[in-house]
Amino acid sequence: MTVHHVAHQGDQVEVEVCDGCGSVFLDYFDGEPGAVARSLEDAGRFKPGVADAPVKGCPDCRVDLLLTPYLEAGGPEIYRCGQCGGAFLLPVQLGAIADYRTTPKTKRSKLEMLMDAVLDLFSKREG
Repeated sequence: MTVHHVAHQGDQVEVEVCDGCGSVFLDYFDGEPGAVARSLEDAGRFKPGVADAPVKGCPDCRVDLLLTPYLEAGGPEIYRCGQCGGAFLLPVQLGAIADYRTTPKTKRSKLEMLMDAVLDLFSKREG
């Protein structure tokens, strides 16, 4: 793995990139993986496209990596180390989390909440 420095949120983040498959290893303190992936993408440091590569253990801890949901269930999955919290990202995963955005929960106005409460009150009186 080769160490690369990438500008990320005003700092220089040190990421390790596999010369063979293009996968990236992020230490836990490098930043939120999706934001770092976007910084890597903006810097032209990764080229998503490798569909599959052999996933071995954590480059730091040498323990097995766990495939876990990124941010929320139903979103892309990434490999995480259960010991150090690092993320090992295949190129296809980098692209997926760089593009992934959670859908914001729509806020309800006070009027909508009041109308629901009034409708609830009337429905309880009728029943």
